[in-house]
Amino acid sequence: VIAGGIDVVLGEDGYYYHDLGNGQRGSLIYADFTGLTSVFSDPIATVGSVKGLVDKGAFDFSKSEYDQYVITALNVNGGDKEKTKDYLKNEWGEEYEELYAEYKVEDVFAGVYHGEGEDYTDEIKAYLSKMIDDGNPERKGCVVVDENLAKILQKLMDKFTFEDVEYSWLKLCYYYDHMG
Repeated sequence: VIAGGIDVVLGEDGYYYHDLGNGQRGSLIYADFTGLTSVFSDPIATVGSVKGLVDKGAFDFSKSEYDQYVITALNVNGGDKEKTKDYLKNEWGEEYEELYAEYKVEDVFAGVYHGEGEDYTDEIKAYLSKMIDDGNPERKGCVVVDENLAKILQKLMDKFTFEDVEYSWLKLCYYYDHMG
């Protein structure tokens, strides 16, 4: 199983495949929902006590990455705004005033968010039921990527990594390459 860096093609069945060129296609593309990738320190789905990106709100694109950071800090501090400010002072140190303004902390405390999209949490949760849980152990916790899942994963990558890098969602995926 190999990750990233390939050409893909959308099949007539609505799923993505490794594009072998000359009209031929190889393996299906599988998004890894339970493993760690080189991109995120958390899996997409919650695994045991490790809270996944879905449950951390990463698929709510109405919130910016900065909004998400402040919301997480607020949750860590039990919703207490004063404790959260102290927490952020400790985290940010001398840059506190500058980052406080840049992250628009007061807006987030007031429930005003700065994302540029909509909330896809329910849509991504529907894919949790499609995770492979039997058969080849390498595919356990993976989901076959269809056009909609690719769109959602691309939005995730645009939000948390470099924006508008075509097919960056593949960094969260695997495919099979038969080596002879």
